[in-house]
Amino acid sequence: MNGQVDHRTLLKQFEHLDPQNQHTFEARDLELLIQTATKHLENFDADHHNEFKRYEMLKEHERREYLKSLDEEKRREEEARFEELKKKHKEHPKVNAPVGKNLF
Repeated sequence: MNGQVDHRTLLKQFEHLDPQNQHTFEARDLELLIQTATKHLENFDADHHNEFKRYEMLKEHERREYLKSLDEEKRREEEARFEELKKKHKEHPKVNAPVGKNLF
């Protein structure tokens, strides 16, 4: 490293701290910390969602390419199997679904 400091990058690491009060951690610092954490979570969620969409599109592309390589009869069988899997997936109970009130 040539000894120069990138001040913008350094300041981004501490964007949750109030620059007017550098000696104590006050309520304003906490507000800034919460805002920064929320922003980071939103960005992470958006990135994760986009990554998942790309994965799903790639999977569908590979499935279609595979179907192209099959003869007509095997393609129909594979399509029927795929539709059955989709149906089972839709009917599968949700793991984190809220439970009924009469349970407790």
